[in-house]
Amino acid sequence: MKNLILTVAANYNFYHLFRFVKSLERTGYTGDVVIFLASNSGARTKNALEKNGVRCLFFDPVYPYYAGLRDLGMEGLKRPMHIFNYRHLMFHDFLTRSENKYERVMIADSRDVYFQRNPFDFEWTNGLHCAIESKKIKFRESKVNVDWLIAGFGRQALDVVGDSYISCAGTIFGDIETIKEYETKMLNQIARLENPFKCIDQAIHNLLIYSKLVEPTFFIENESGHVLTMALMDKVSLNKDDEVINELGMVVNTLHQYDRHKEVDEVISQKLFGSKFQKNWLKLSYKVWS
Repeated sequence: MKNLILTVAANYNFYHLFRFVKSLERTGYTGDVVIFLASNSGARTKNALEKNGVRCLFFDPVYPYYAGLRDLGMEGLKRPMHIFNYRHLMFHDFLTRSENKYERVMIADSRDVYFQRNPFDFEWTNGLHCAIESKKIKFRESKVNVDWLIAGFGRQALDVVGDSYISCAGTIFGDIETIKEYETKMLNQIARLENPFKCIDQAIHNLLIYSKLVEPTFFIENESGHVLTMALMDKVSLNKDDEVINELGMVVNTLHQYDRHKEVDEVISQKLFGSKFQKNWLKLSYKVWS
């Protein structure tokens, strides 16, 4: 059975997704990549992605989001709903349709994810693998995360997650059965929300894992693991080949939020685009002709 990467892209064209797609290709990854692509991304972007081996499914920002979405009993969900929430309806539906096809799954953000190695190349144990953003701050010290959580579940939910480190909802791994369980429980929590636009999946994700509602759960340490979440980092280390390494000196498989660090962003651009002219031409061409 294959591995699968699931992601969503809204208001992005091929230029925005180029780093994600091309860096993954360079790792030798042979599994499937499925991008739920906002219909306003355009046919040219869809064609370019498909030429690079990506399966694209267009969606619209209104229920039922994409053609063929099966009845999940979610018609009563309150609107509007944040894309970070309704992506889980699409993920759940796709996984349910894909019985016996996939072994392992990665749920990922798209625009700010870059691969240095095959993302599944780590010591594997079935269960949910969740990336810790940083040990610099606890959940209750992050205003944006606290606001999302309180909007959905009230201040009492901080008793569950407040003293834990923030786990990122944009880089999650698991075996197919665990990911399906995770998506089912994510949707159950989304269905409870009074305002599914103000409370996004990041808050729900942390509530699920720290309430131990999906087990077993393994945490990927930011300082020493195979995923690096970079927004809260003060500095980043590179090896002689201009690859990002963790504190153990190991090349990190998956970089998330790399564009918060200008040096890393420039190194990545040089590797993938070759020159500023090529980068700017791709950016301009897809801005004008999507």
